[in-house]
Amino acid sequence: MASFESQFASDSDGFKPKQRAATLRTAVQEVLTRGLSDPRLDHCMVTVTEVDLSPDGRNATIKISVIPEKYQTRAIAAIQHASAHIRRHAGDRLSIKLMPQLSFVLDISLKKQAAVMDAISKVVTEREQTAPPAPDAGPPADALSADAPPADSPPADAPPAGAPRST
Repeated sequence: MASFESQFASDSDGFKPKQRAATLRTAVQEVLTRGLSDPRLDHCMVTVTEVDLSPDGRNATIKISVIPEKYQTRAIAAIQHASAHIRRHAGDRLSIKLMPQLSFVLDISLKKQAAVMDAISKVVTEREQTAPPAPDAGPPADALSADAPPADSPPADAPPAGAPRST
């Protein structure tokens, strides 16, 4: 009989840790989408965003996102309650004998990312609304007078360029 490590955690199965986590993520997502009929999950969308697999392959932390936000508390409670069911059915989909223990946590990184993107969008909008005139527009015509030197010319009493300065 093969050990747990040869069933899931070792590299002898041909999978690298990231591949194992991605495969587990897909299986858990399928179970969440098609295999749960908990009324606490009605009217919300649950997505597996990330799977963190322990180095020995015995534990997996499944990060989930729940939309709309107002259903997050009851959805995570329903999923944690059904973790044994999810583990069993995900294991059947993966055709492995020993599945890692699954723990589910709410992934708030998407919420943080959306807040940052919203803040950036607001700043860009504000800058566009209060932007100064374009640099190629030049000064208004009434600012130029016939006897005034251009603004970028040196003052009249300045020494010529390249001349030594007196101290």
